[in-house]
Amino acid sequence: MAKGQHLPLLKKSPNPEDLPCELVAGESCIHEELLSLKFRISPHSFFQVNTAAAEVLYSTVGDWAQLDQDSTVLDVCCGTGTIGISLAKRVKKVIGIELCQEAVEDAKVNAKLNGLSNVEFHCGRAEDVFPDILNALVSPNLTAVVDPPRAGLHPKVVLAIRRAEHLKRLVYVACNAKAAMTNFIRSVQSSIQPGPRSPFPSSQSHGRGSVPPDHACGNAASVRESGLQIPRADMTRFNYKIHYGSCVSV
Repeated sequence: MAKGQHLPLLKKSPNPEDLPCELVAGESCIHEELLSLKFRISPHSFFQVNTAAAEVLYSTVGDWAQLDQDSTVLDVCCGTGTIGISLAKRVKKVIGIELCQEAVEDAKVNAKLNGLSNVEFHCGRAEDVFPDILNALVSPNLTAVVDPPRAGLHPKVVLAIRRAEHLKRLVYVACNAKAAMTNFIRSVQSSIQPGPRSPFPSSQSHGRGSVPPDHACGNAASVRESGLQIPRADMTRFNYKIHYGSCVSV
C-alpha cells in the first residue's frame, strides 16, 4: 500500500431482518407443531429448531411459573409467541413483546390458529415497550417470562423488573449463560438503587440443550419476589450453577 493511503473502513454486516427475501418455490412460511400447538414461522422469525428439547424447556417454564386462572404473563422477546401461547390456556391473559415485526405477525396468526383470545402481541424494543406495559398492569398475579437474544436483557428492562413491586415471579430463558449471569447479578444485587422493592433472589436453574453443546444452550432460571419464599439477599450469598442437561436449586 502506497504511503498516505488508508485501509477502507469495514462495513458492518447488514441486519438479516433488513435483507429482502424472494420466494423461489413452495410456501412463503413453514409450519411446526410444538406441545400439540400449531405455529406459522416466517423467514425472519425466531423459532426453536429442536422442538423436542424446546417442549421440555417450555414445560419447565410452565411448571416454574406456578400459574393459575388469575395470572397475567408478560412474554418478553416472544418471537413467534411459542412460550406465551403454550401457557395461555392456564392463565387469564398473555402479553407478548417482540422486536421483529414479522415474528409479531406470526404470533398473532398463531394465537388464532390455536383458538386463543386472551393473547396480545406488541412490536418494539423490549427496553422501550416493556416498562410502559409493566407499569400499566394492575394484575395482582403477574409473572414475566423473558427469552432474550444472546446479548441478554437490556439494562432498562432489568431496571423495570427491579422497580415493579407487583411482579411476583420472573422466569429467565437463556441462550447465552454469560449474558444471563450479568442480568442475574443485577436482578439480585442489593447494592444498586433500583427503586423501592427488594432484589429478586434466585430459586432454581435448569440446563437444557436446544442445539449442540458446543453452541448455545437453552437454560431456564426461576427467581421469586423477595419476602414471598426466600429472604432478601445479596449476590454474594448465592452460588449460581447452570449445568448442561441438569437441574440445580440455588
